[in-house]
Amino acid sequence: MTAKRRYWLRLLSDAIGRPGRLLDVGCGAGALLDVANEMGWRAEGQDISAAGAAEAQSRGHRVKVAELADCDYRPASFDAASMIEVIEHLRDPRPTLTALLKALRPGGWVIITTGDISSLRARIEGERWGYIRPPGHVSYFTRPTLARLLIACGFKQVTNVPTYRLAYPSFPGRNPTESPIVKSVALAFRRLTRMEQHFMGMA
Repeated sequence: MTAKRRYWLRLLSDAIGRPGRLLDVGCGAGALLDVANEMGWRAEGQDISAAGAAEAQSRGHRVKVAELADCDYRPASFDAASMIEVIEHLRDPRPTLTALLKALRPGGWVIITTGDISSLRARIEGERWGYIRPPGHVSYFTRPTLARLLIACGFKQVTNVPTYRLAYPSFPGRNPTESPIVKSVALAFRRLTRMEQHFMGMA
């Protein structure tokens, strides 16, 4: 999982040119904040769970406990943000996305990861699909609907980026540096069985 977090953070640092000030929305116990600080980010978090935030705070992280729309972040005070497996928990994500856009500086980026209800796996599994988890998961997206939501909330540019498994394809239990043929087959396999989508939006 640490490799995935490094991948997400590298995407953000490449987008803005260097690690800067980062807000992790729905930071939980602070696992991404740990990695972000190691990579040179000035990171802090937000969460609605006091228990998760307390654990992150116990490791020295700055975390606000409230809905993002109720946090008093200064406008344009963050260079980048992350929302990892968060948006599917929000019955109406628009207030959170609007508040996040306000907290990002112009040209700042957010990375959002969530399930893809239009994926082949979701279509085959139907209600058995792993992301169908009410009452925790209440919002589901296809690539077009998530992109339209970000644009509707004011993000100027939206980019679909490969999930970690598509960026670094390998078969389970196999070395990801294997032959190009094996990697090509693995990539096709990952595309067919993908369950997640990753989007980046620019403020």
